[in-house]
Amino acid sequence: MTDKKMAYPQGLSPHGNSWRITKRIPTELLPHYGGKTQLRHNTGKADKREAASVAWQWLGEQEAEFERLRTTGRREKTSIAPADIQWLVASMLSSTLGAHEEGLLDGGAEEARQSLGAFESLRGAALSALSSGDSSGISPIADDCRKEEMKSTLMSG
Repeated sequence: MTDKKMAYPQGLSPHGNSWRITKRIPTELLPHYGGKTQLRHNTGKADKREAASVAWQWLGEQEAEFERLRTTGRREKTSIAPADIQWLVASMLSSTLGAHEEGLLDGGAEEARQSLGAFESLRGAALSALSSGDSSGISPIADDCRKEEMKSTLMSG
């Protein structure tokens, strides 16, 4: 596809050595953004086609945020999809079991038992919160687990 046929998002403009996307905040949502009327995001890409790809993704995330604000009054996600919960629990379990095994190999059986106990406590609290529909307490844990997975994916790839 040539540049003439490529669908570029409205608001994509050059910014220094990269491209920036600008999105107007809907009037009814302005009070949630502390006086801002527009949101801007630097794509970090010098190539216009790559920048457009990043911009489309960011615009989709912004539209989802606007919809959350309209329905819940909050910018943050207030729920976690079942597939994401399964991924989160599996990541936590894998991480904890890995630490447990490392501790045993290093002769730190007591440390490994404490780690496993901490995991069981965390797992119980997470399951209890999720069963009551409250995911606010595990969002930071989910973010940390995703960051660690991204790091390990980048390092292995």
